[in-house]
Amino acid sequence: MISPGDRFYCNGGMKTGFQDYDIYKFTVTDWDQRRQYLACGRRPPEELSGEDEETVHNNIAEGVGRAITKIEPDEWAVHLDQDFELDTTDCTPPEDIRLAPFYHKLADCPSLAGLPTIRRDQLVEVDRTSPLVDICYYRTKQVGKKYCALKYYSMFSNQMMIWQEMHLWKSLPKHPRIASFDRVVVDETDARVVGFTAEYVPGGSIDHNPTRTFKFKWLEQLMDVVDDLNLKYGIRHRDIHPRNILVDERSDSIKLIDFNFSEWLGDYRSHATDKRDDAIGLAFSIYEIITQDQSYRAEVFYYPDVGAVLDLDTWEVHRDVLLDRDVESFRKKAREWIKARSDCVPKHWSACSQPIPKPPSFSHPSRKRKLDDVEDSEENAAKGLDLPVHDESNGSKYQIKWDRPEAAKRIKGVEYPASGQALEGELEAVMGDEAGVQ
Repeated sequence: MISPGDRFYCNGGMKTGFQDYDIYKFTVTDWDQRRQYLACGRRPPEELSGEDEETVHNNIAEGVGRAITKIEPDEWAVHLDQDFELDTTDCTPPEDIRLAPFYHKLADCPSLAGLPTIRRDQLVEVDRTSPLVDICYYRTKQVGKKYCALKYYSMFSNQMMIWQEMHLWKSLPKHPRIASFDRVVVDETDARVVGFTAEYVPGGSIDHNPTRTFKFKWLEQLMDVVDDLNLKYGIRHRDIHPRNILVDERSDSIKLIDFNFSEWLGDYRSHATDKRDDAIGLAFSIYEIITQDQSYRAEVFYYPDVGAVLDLDTWEVHRDVLLDRDVESFRKKAREWIKARSDCVPKHWSACSQPIPKPPSFSHPSRKRKLDDVEDSEENAAKGLDLPVHDESNGSKYQIKWDRPEAAKRIKGVEYPASGQALEGELEAVMGDEAGVQ
């Protein structure tokens, strides 16, 4: 379930400065309903861009969360007063200015050809674990009900990340320590690519079950998979964290998930170097698992110097944590491993023994071009930005909808497919390839 603190997020937007105040028009995402709202209001000068910017954005998001309980279901714009409370809904623009992603047709994506697919309406929601990630199940004629993790992009800001993650994950060789790629997910009307599914690991993450005995062999397994990613495949995971380390109770082993931050070694999207090294991420993860102290990475995106934890005199084992060896064995192993591999990591992914190819760039047609002139193949040069929700420029005469009822307001006993609407009749089984996870 998406936690209340993570449900609403202020994406920012337009602001206009006047002498005595600033006017803002920000979009706020409700991850639970998968809806965007427009928040309007006035704030004191410079508050929206000063040192209190993050706090103000959070207050706006929370204000929208309170406001939507008082408005009609079809209303999506709210005006907030100085206390971030609902003032009026009489601020809706004449046109819907919220942004939606562009979705390629599967037929126009040769890089995804031959992969097993599934429609959104063949996936039934089981749990909303986090923004843009759901646990679902689907049915196959051969093995019956099958659980999976669904990752999708219903908001424009996530489309590039999911596109790259999907291509990277599907290209990885089958690995005992990596959750398997499962299927490409398409919409149910026009077969447009909206996300993908991955293997569901029933043991859950280490982060969600900190009292489970952490085993020394799991540390060794994590080191092995990080070595394979970095040294063989040329991939830097960039988010080695207890929340991304799952325990497969069937095999008593760990599996790594989530490649949304991942990059190719030496070829980073927005910078020449990178400060999210996987070896350092592993060291911090082991420290956090053992001590339950997450203060070193909690407020920073780039990792601090690993000496901050490895050079501590002692690691104090948290009272709820159980280990199958003494704490010094874990710390010594991590220190020795980091030292041994320090000169082994290639500077560029192309120098690795089994390099993973880079995906085609995500592109979409210009909003300035006429619908009839759109060529939305993945090789088409990116010339436009994101498409308004109201615009029918997705290359079709319909709009892909993601709205779904609040989790707390779902009807008991009713199942909801990933498309958001209540299931009517029997769930259609998946046809074709049955090589997904068991």
